Amino acid sequence: MALQGVDAVKKAIRAKKKALNDGLKAQYIKHLSAIITSTPVHFKDGGRLRNNWFLSVGSPEYRTSLIASKQGASSMAQIGQMPDVVIGKKIYFTNNLPYANVVEYGGYPKNVKRGTRVGKGQYQKLSSGGYSKQAPSGMVRINMVKLQNGIKQL
Repeated sequence: MALQGVDAVKKAIRAKKKALNDGLKAQYIKHLSAIITSTPVHFKDGGRLRNNWFLSVGSPEYRTSLIASKQGASSMAQIGQMPDVVIGKKIYFTNNLPYANVVEYGGYPKNVKRGTRVGKGQYQKLSSGGYSKQAPSGMVRINMVKLQNGIKQL
């Protein structure tokens, strides 16, 4: 004799799994977008660091782009390539520019006297204490904590 209500239970499980997947995908999109927008834009490169985020599934990307964008247009387009089903998949979001780690973790000279030349006789200090002034706590670490907290609330 077949169990009554099995179809209803299976339907409820599928609905719960879909809701969880959709919630997880929304958290990824929200916080990966925040990584992009919190990535500093240097006045000389016009946003090349911000525009060098790549989304991939299964294995990380190793490419870079020469295209700069203050809005991070190419990076935002990468987020649009998020798969429909994210549960059980390894999602990578990488930036392979050599100075990305310095911006994230610090490593700028600590005792900058004049800073970076921005014009004739004009200088601007872009770092303080070895860290970027625009992202002193990095851009990835702070948003990964927020992503973890968002996932815990699902």
